[in-house]
Amino acid sequence: MRRNKDAGPWRIPRAMLMRTLIPGSVSALALGLSNIADALTVGIRIGETALAAIGIVTPIYLIFNILALSLGSGGGITHSRLTAEGKNRLALLHFRRAALWALGIGLFFSLLGGLFPGLVLRLLSAGEDYPELWALCLDYARPLLIASPVLILNVFLYYFVKNDDQPRLAALAFTVGGVLDLSLNLLLVLILNLGVRGAILSTIIAQAVSLILLATHFFSRRGILHLRDILNAQPEDPRQVRACLAGSLRSGASSSLSIVFQFGSQLMINHLLMDAGRQGRIPGDLYVAVFDLLLNIAYVLQPIYRTVGESMQPCAATFSVEHDRESLRFIRRLGLRFGLGEGVLLAALIAAFAGPISRLFGLRLPEQMAVAVPAIRIYLLSTPFAGLLLLLVLYDQAVRHPWLAIQGTFLRDAVPRIPFALAAGLLWPESIWWAFLPAEALAAGIFLLLQRRVERQSSLQPLPVFRAALTNSSHELGDVVNQVAEFCEAQGIPPAKAVQLQLGVEELCAVTLQKAFSGQKDEYIQVTLVVEPGPRYVLHIRDSAPFFNPLDLKMEKARKDMESSIMDSIGVMMVRRQSRHMEYRNYQGFNTLTVIYE
Repeated sequence: MRRNKDAGPWRIPRAMLMRTLIPGSVSALALGLSNIADALTVGIRIGETALAAIGIVTPIYLIFNILALSLGSGGGITHSRLTAEGKNRLALLHFRRAALWALGIGLFFSLLGGLFPGLVLRLLSAGEDYPELWALCLDYARPLLIASPVLILNVFLYYFVKNDDQPRLAALAFTVGGVLDLSLNLLLVLILNLGVRGAILSTIIAQAVSLILLATHFFSRRGILHLRDILNAQPEDPRQVRACLAGSLRSGASSSLSIVFQFGSQLMINHLLMDAGRQGRIPGDLYVAVFDLLLNIAYVLQPIYRTVGESMQPCAATFSVEHDRESLRFIRRLGLRFGLGEGVLLAALIAAFAGPISRLFGLRLPEQMAVAVPAIRIYLLSTPFAGLLLLLVLYDQAVRHPWLAIQGTFLRDAVPRIPFALAAGLLWPESIWWAFLPAEALAAGIFLLLQRRVERQSSLQPLPVFRAALTNSSHELGDVVNQVAEFCEAQGIPPAKAVQLQLGVEELCAVTLQKAFSGQKDEYIQVTLVVEPGPRYVLHIRDSAPFFNPLDLKMEKARKDMESSIMDSIGVMMVRRQSRHMEYRNYQGFNTLTVIYE
């Protein structure tokens, strides 16, 4: 990469990540509060039995997340790639098909909850031999299942809105939902004493409000997902839409498989603890309640890592399309630093206040705290390893390494976690918490080795890429154009085509300097030129100016009496005529021009 010491070559990649990360961190905090609101309030009001009931029913949430993440997380990544490649109509059709699938799945679970809630509870390890626990589970599970379309669509739409250039709206919706969930829990559970019914009602109302806020994106001017365009998008080759949807499912497979394995391990551990309780080896309901407390701690910590990882995804998907390896490495390095820093700090704070946290969740008796406090601190030792692996898996999803991401998910949530937990649950149920530390550390170590091998293989024959950055100072533009000429000569690009590429860089950067920049500090242009097979030459020019589309400039033939404002557009017109395709988009607050030469 060609560096200009004044241009700050990482300013634009850093700003792109931070524009998603900052609102995402706020939504992660709200999501964490929302995740623990039910268990926290019913634990305070009712105690151990209610906490165990929520722990038994929690796998239903995991099932919803499996489905929403399969379509939403992978779909959001696919949406970013399609818009980066200028395939807006295909992106609209892809969203429409995915949304119909999400709605249909939600309606199926709604019918299941209305007709067969008892069957679902028996599959989740609840039994009528614990009458009080059974009644609480039924009160919580039935409305949860009936409201499944709202919960699934809320998560699904969050990812698409965030990846359609509205990360702040996505963060606002989840933040409002999280705060509202906690507030309603305090009102309905602690003040009005509605118990688990009040807890689940709070969740449903909060999710519905969040979904309504996300749906306002369809009527905004940002992105391409506008309601009229979605409904009126003319069908393309159905095989292309199916291929995009299949690609989304592959990209989202690692996230959804993670929930699948979490569902399996949580269900297994609940069964092991309840069975050990029936055998008289441990107090089963207490250990299930403590396990649910650990899950709630995970629900606070995991959104921190997941938000940082998902903030990397739209940036990584964009730079992956542009073959900008240096920006990709920078984004990953910065994301790991933020994610691990925040996660380790929060884990240390939770460990320091393990006693008060146990009491806050209703585990106040000495025999309850004797189990809960050591369990919290032992479990927290494993969370940095789990967080590191989650960050790496989410990054690999975005850079088109779906199979590596799936392997990472398998390592993080299936092997070795499930065998370790199974062995501990059968042999030493009272010490099952120790199973997480070696499992997470081993999984992270193996994945780092796999990732290193894949990166070495993929970098054997990288595409030639030129990258440069410049400020709003016009004297730097000449140096960058000369660097482009040197790059073209080094790559053996035909002289006529090299001249066109130099002209494209010079004219498009010049019009940005003259028309878009105001002369203030922190104004930057990033230039990336990729030589693809064919050969095909793809030029990406991204700037930090306010909204400015050079293609909107008035195009006319040159004449002597022409105004200077129109003369400025002639260079853009020349580039447009010489190129095969030229497209503008404003993404993550940055103007981006993509010019393709063949």
